[in-house]
Amino acid sequence: MANQGAAPCPQRVRNGNEVSEGVCGKQGYEYSRSGNPTRNCLEKAVAMLDGAKYCLAYASGLAATLNITHLLKAGDMIICMDDVYGGTNRYFRKVAMKMGLNVVFVDCAKIECLEAAITPETKLVWIETPTNPMLKIIDIQACADVVHKHKDVLLVVDNTFMSAYFQPVWIACNEPECTKALIGLIIFISFQRPLSLGADICMYSATKYMNGHSDVVMGLVSVNCDDLYERLKFLQNALGAVPSPFDCYLCSRGLKTLQIRMKQHFHNALAVARFLESNPRVQKVIFPGLPSHPQHELVKRQCTGCPGMVTFYIKGNLENAATFLKNLKVFALAESLGGYESLAEHPAIMTHSSVPEEDREALGISDTLIRLSVGLEDEEDLLEDLDQALKAAICRLAPAVATDRDTLKYKDASEWCQRNGEWQLGILWIYGFSGVKGFNASRTDALVPWLSGGQMNVKGIISLAHMEKSRTGSVPATSHVFCSQASFRNHHAPFCGDMFCPTALGVRLGRSILGVAAVSASTSPTGTIRDTAQVAKFTEDDVHADSLVSADVLNTKENVSK
Repeated sequence: MANQGAAPCPQRVRNGNEVSEGVCGKQGYEYSRSGNPTRNCLEKAVAMLDGAKYCLAYASGLAATLNITHLLKAGDMIICMDDVYGGTNRYFRKVAMKMGLNVVFVDCAKIECLEAAITPETKLVWIETPTNPMLKIIDIQACADVVHKHKDVLLVVDNTFMSAYFQPVWIACNEPECTKALIGLIIFISFQRPLSLGADICMYSATKYMNGHSDVVMGLVSVNCDDLYERLKFLQNALGAVPSPFDCYLCSRGLKTLQIRMKQHFHNALAVARFLESNPRVQKVIFPGLPSHPQHELVKRQCTGCPGMVTFYIKGNLENAATFLKNLKVFALAESLGGYESLAEHPAIMTHSSVPEEDREALGISDTLIRLSVGLEDEEDLLEDLDQALKAAICRLAPAVATDRDTLKYKDASEWCQRNGEWQLGILWIYGFSGVKGFNASRTDALVPWLSGGQMNVKGIISLAHMEKSRTGSVPATSHVFCSQASFRNHHAPFCGDMFCPTALGVRLGRSILGVAAVSASTSPTGTIRDTAQVAKFTEDDVHADSLVSADVLNTKENVSK
């Protein structure tokens, strides 16, 4: 097939015989499995981006893994990073080990653990950085220093997440095919260059960021060593796990937009990570670009940016995680990553389900862990989508309690809060309807040990004394004061962080009189309410003053401390 328009390299899609130029010796291409112009063009371009002498293309990332593993023999040992792509873990455990290879999984982020694991039988060390899905960062140079103390041990870096991007590289190429491959391609190299940091092999699942359009399945391997290249080249042909010429053409096309794609992935992922980190429905965010990441300084030293991968723990349980994923609209539920579109997945059930459960637990791959591949969409659209899905998953204000004025469906307030997920936010919402049977101050006693047990962060004060007042007409002698995190930013505008002050009491939600007394103890040296008159400015006509708790119950530092 001839070149068409601005094709990045020759489009030779023949999968059969290539025409030989001589009989006595091999010249040019003889069979597409052994080599073809389009694949050769891609391999040369990727080698340059990696700062390597050679690159080899394979039918998939796992096909690349298979070929690398075939460098070993039965009895050899592989040390693999404990947190890796689920397919890599599965291949090593269920295929390689059955072929006589010994595989141990080690946290290579701890260099001392790697060093302790190496034995005379060790022939290969396999690391990912960032890891999948926990986004640990591995010090490549430190690993290389340890590995190369031992003879004939290869260090392989799976660079799929980082791709090949950022830092200038000088290219010297006089071959016409090579020049065509790089037309329109801005010269750059990777966030991190594994080979320059001491790795022997840099591999990719090009299905992800390197291609970037979610229309190719491919693997790539870059090396500098002549002997290693010859051995891998032989295996590429002998095992036959090679990509089609057309897939090579598509991947070469993808390289043209790698720079602009990776910049936008990084921009959007950072915005998403910051949003999630500030969201009370999220327990923890893992993103190497955040200062909160434990290896953030290593990230700044080893690479110059981050890909679009963000991992986080949603508060709650599996049901909350599933509800979140179900309600996403812009993010699609899918296992892959690195394409132009944003994807979300549940590692414990999807990509890492083949990892033994005890290993998943040790790694932190729990039922509430969610992995995002942040795409190229508009930043605001992505944040709005995450926001609405999180709201759908957590903190639905219990309509059963709000509408059923005759009876409560839960035996006490603590059960209501726990069943409706409010405790997960660290926010206590109490519906204080007048005349609600059985919902009085005495029924809130069960909340005392629950709150004092550390389920909530102490930052604000909510008094439930109004419940008893609404039922009996008077504030009980002993008022129960509960602490919660003052984070009332969702569902109801009156609950805003900037309205909390020593006199800010009385908040209206909907038509109902909640009579919630709220005060931030951190806004005043004493944390006391100086007068009740100013409460009126926070109320509206249909909020009855007699349902508001008197500020007298909060007029001492001792009561505030309760």
